[in-house]
Amino acid sequence: MSVSSRPPDAVKRVDRLELIGGHPALDFANTAGNHESDHRSEWLTSYAEVTGWARRAGLLDDAGERALDRAAERLTEEAERARREIVDLREAVYRLYAALAQRQAPHTDDLAALHAARVRALVAAEPVWMDGYALQWSDEGTDLLRPVHPVAAAALDLLDSGDLARLKQCGNHPCGWLFIDRSRNRSRRWCSSRDCGNLTRVRRFRKRQREPR
Repeated sequence: MSVSSRPPDAVKRVDRLELIGGHPALDFANTAGNHESDHRSEWLTSYAEVTGWARRAGLLDDAGERALDRAAERLTEEAERARREIVDLREAVYRLYAALAQRQAPHTDDLAALHAARVRALVAAEPVWMDGYALQWSDEGTDLLRPVHPVAAAALDLLDSGDLARLKQCGNHPCGWLFIDRSRNRSRRWCSSRDCGNLTRVRRFRKRQREPR
């Protein structure tokens, strides 16, 4: 499933992670599995997995990923601190949009965390003109928070977009993954019909089989 041109021995675990959110902020929030449980599975277990996810999500190119990975090898403690900060931001983004998916108001602390990350991303960016106004971040490998700057810059924009009305959370508890329902009649219920959808159908079938006839 990797979209990178790197050799096979360079493929990272996160290359297998599905991108189903329909928005970078939601794909970022979905970097943990079973997010609604007390035993979630973490995908961002190393700084290299952070850069691998950002490259897979189209937020870094291969050269930027390699530069950051080399920096992380030199600056191991700083890279681990950056990873923890990125995971903390991921949790704030997840809580914020999970609340909105349930049509509840997000917590002010999560809004503040995302706002602070957005400000940091904007400070680190350079404005460029590429058939229109855009932001660009250096890929020299000196800013270890670089992988999530595009997410932080874009995440709050979702709050003001029409897509917010289509925001949903997977119906297979405790998956918790978030997505924009772009189906014509807004009937999408699961992050993936092949995975959580099938699990739900199998669970319901087995329940019916156990019921007295």
